[in-house]
Amino acid sequence: DTLVEWHGAQRWLTADPAQAGAVRAAARAAGGSATLMRPALALDASARSFFDPLPSALERIHRGLKAGFDPAGIFNRGRLYAGW
Repeated sequence: DTLVEWHGAQRWLTADPAQAGAVRAAARAAGGSATLMRPALALDASARSFFDPLPSALERIHRGLKAGFDPAGIFNRGRLYAGW
């Protein structure tokens, strides 16, 4: 089952949680990303995080923004990505 929003820019997909890794790989191959809405249900440990791992350059930017807005690191600790 799918739902298409934002004129096709965002798609919701109902899939078996065990296929989270395959769904993310397909999204990356198409130039996108996939967000897992129920990570506790995923069987594959690498697929249990909500978001796809960021490329290193983009991760540096994200970490810099987070440090700028939350220098003490108190907001949503570990919420987006484990360890930060």
